[in-house]
Formats: sequence, structure tokens, C-alpha cells
Amino acid sequence: MRPLIHARIAASGAAIAFSAIQISLIALYPMIAERTQLSLPQVILSFSLGSLLFLWASPFWGKFSDQNGRKPALVVGLTGLALSLGVIVYLFGSHPTPFSLAILMTSRILYGLTASAIAPVAQAIQCDSEESARHRALSRHTMNLAIGRVVGLLVFAQFSQYSSQTLSIIFGLLVIGLVGVTQIRFAPASHPNIAVTTTTSVFSKSTWLAPSFLLVFAFAVIIECLNSIFSKTIRDRLSLTSAEGTAHTAALLLSSAIVILLTQIAFRKYAQKLDTLTMAGRGLKFGSVMLGLGVCGFVAAHQKIEIWAALTILSVGIGTIPPSYLALITHHDSSARTAGRISAIQTLGYFVGGMTASLALQWNADAPYAVLLIVTAALVSQVWMFTSVRKASSV
Repeated sequence: MRPLIHARIAASGAAIAFSAIQISLIALYPMIAERTQLSLPQVILSFSLGSLLFLWASPFWGKFSDQNGRKPALVVGLTGLALSLGVIVYLFGSHPTPFSLAILMTSRILYGLTASAIAPVAQAIQCDSEESARHRALSRHTMNLAIGRVVGLLVFAQFSQYSSQTLSIIFGLLVIGLVGVTQIRFAPASHPNIAVTTTTSVFSKSTWLAPSFLLVFAFAVIIECLNSIFSKTIRDRLSLTSAEGTAHTAALLLSSAIVILLTQIAFRKYAQKLDTLTMAGRGLKFGSVMLGLGVCGFVAAHQKIEIWAALTILSVGIGTIPPSYLALITHHDSSARTAGRISAIQTLGYFVGGMTASLALQWNADAPYAVLLIVTAALVSQVWMFTSVRKASSV
């Protein structure tokens, strides 16, 4: 029993570190561009292209984990995360060169090939530890990611005023420490290749898979569009300098991360009273409405209070949707391979969202907001059609 608890702790720590580093680097987009003398679209594109490797690497590491155990894959993921962050540290500590873009892309390629193991393997470990209540295990996993966002932004807010290099070094040491944590003895992982359930609802495997994965994709596109234009939006609409914009972005992202965490804590308590499919359906409907209202408010906001209000509503939706679609998908298959496929689809969405935002930004300053509204409207429509069909089929 103790190795199982150790594995859960290691998985939670890995997810927290992964999320903390990821959100901090997003807040550093403008500063990375400034230090490397690259344009903001180039930085966004570099991060998107590097993350594209998750498409192939996440399913690979998920399958590897199912066949060879969770621990080796988790160690590879954390080690690669530390090394890729080390390249970012080098960029902050050196003078800009003609090779700055190539170096930045190298760090993202390394990140994509290795850190892609962390999320699916950590998710699978949580499911292994609580097979009889997977929606509770998945809720813990998404809460760990939310905690990571809070931790990352708190550390960023504390140390960014001194040196962004200091922030990267701190995270690098954190990840190296987590590599040591993974040396503890894990329980033998269960390998649920396919968890087949007998159900007559529309969520049977023949009908739920494609729309569920499409929902994961659309949500990822929205999140990456927001990430790509967020710091620029804050800086432009509040008329801030680059340094002021970075500080405001960090504060807003921190408040968003806290709202997401609180939302997931409340949602987890609420979900304990429901069966998995009912919880997933209600969570998707509520989350999509909040996401839609938040995106509309963010696009229209021009004052600080308006941005805060829109971001709060938006964060409630962001905190509700992922645990809902994860519960729906893993209700049928909780293997790491499926978790890897989810991660790959998310990555494709992040790539499309980042690429679209970068290209739209070069074409017209308002174009990314139009893309954001269109994709959000499509997601909300998809959720309500999907859940309405399920409700009708169960009558």
C-alpha cells in the first residue's frame, strides 16, 4: 500500500512542477522576446512548434508506461523538463545572437520529446491508485495542475523583479529534486488496456469518442489563443510598458489560477454525490456557459476591473471543463495510452491555437479576438448538442 501512496505523491509533484513551469514561461513571453531580440510572434511560434511534438511523443510515452511501468517514463519526463529549462536559463544569461531563435526552438523540441510523458503518466498513476473512483482520481490530477499554476505564478511574482534567470534556476532545481523523488519504490502499475463498460447511452464507445476528443481539441485551441494574446492585450489596453505588462500579466494569471483551483475543489466535492456520466454532462454544460461568457467579456474589456471580472468568469469555466471531459473519456478507458492520446489532441489544439493567434496577429491586431470568439461559440454549441443528445437517448 505504501508504494502506491508514494507513486501518487510523485505523480502529484510531477504534475505540479510541470504546470508551474509551463504557466511561468507563458508569463515570460514578452521578456523572452526582449532578451533574445526576437519578435513576440516568433516566440509564440517557437513554443507552439516545440509543443507539436506532444502529438507523437505523448501516446508513445503512454504506451511505454503501460508496457514498462510508470516510473521510467516519469523520470524521463522530469529530466527532460529540467534540461529544456536549462536552455531557457542560458538564453536569459547570454547576449542575443543570430542563433537565439534556433536555441529557443531546440529547448522546445527537447521539451516536446521528453516532458510530454509527465501529464499522461501522472494521470495514469492517479487512476491506478483509485480504480473504483476514477473521477475522484482525475479530479485530484486536475487539481494538481491548478496548484502548479498557483505555485508557479507565486514564485514568478516573488522573483521576477530581481531576475527572470533566477526564476528559471529555481524551477530547474525543483525539477531535479523531483527526479530524485521518482526514485522511490512504485507499486506495480495496473495496465487497464481497455476498460470496457456496458452502457446503452449515447456515451457508448461507438459514439462518444470522436465528439469527446473534438471537445478536448477545441478547448485547447481556446486556451492557447488566450495564452498567446493575453500579455499583449493587458499591455495594450492598459497602456503599460513591457515590464509593467509582465507584472500585471503575472498578477492576473495568479488570480485566475486561484479561481481555477477553488472551482475544482468545489467541483470535486459536488462530483462525489453523482455518478461519473452525470457529473461529466453537468460539468461540461456549466463550464461551457462560463467559458463563453468569460471570453466575450475578455474580448470586450478595456478597463482593469472589466478584465478582472471577465477573467474570473472565464476561470470558472476553465476549472470545470477538463475534469468533466477527462471523467467522460476515462470512464471507458483509463490506460496511460489513452491519457497520451488526450495529451496529443490537446497539443494539436495548442499548436493550432498558437499558430492561428500568431498568424492572425501579423495580419490584423483584432483578428485573434475574432478567432477566439468563433472557436468558443463552436465549443459551446458542441457541448450543448452532445449533452442534449445524451439526455434524449436516456429518456
